[in-house]
Amino acid sequence: IEPQLATLEKDAPSGDDWLHEVKFDGYRMQAQVAGSEVRLLTRAGLDWTSKFDGPVTAALAGLKCREAVIDGEIIVLADSGVSSFALLQADLSARRGDRFVYYVFDLMRLNGEDLR
Repeated sequence: IEPQLATLEKDAPSGDDWLHEVKFDGYRMQAQVAGSEVRLLTRAGLDWTSKFDGPVTAALAGLKCREAVIDGEIIVLADSGVSSFALLQADLSARRGDRFVYYVFDLMRLNGEDLR
């Protein structure tokens, strides 16, 4: 399933009909969950599950569903609370997974039902 990508705008629209999300500096990942099996795929479709094996995959494997497709972004937060791509890269290189956070944008499929 193709992820819905953000669109860069000079000014954000206002009004009750609009929702806005924070722009994170991380890796966009589609989580594919089938029972306790989890795959994390990049926007290009590469399987990066092994890069993020640990708390993120364990949490996804523990979901109470038969299957799901989830769109989100894996990040590392700096002490300031802002996502840091440099820290994410450093943690990946050091094989440190305890600071990875998977921010979910969209539940695209659940138990056989397309929710898009």
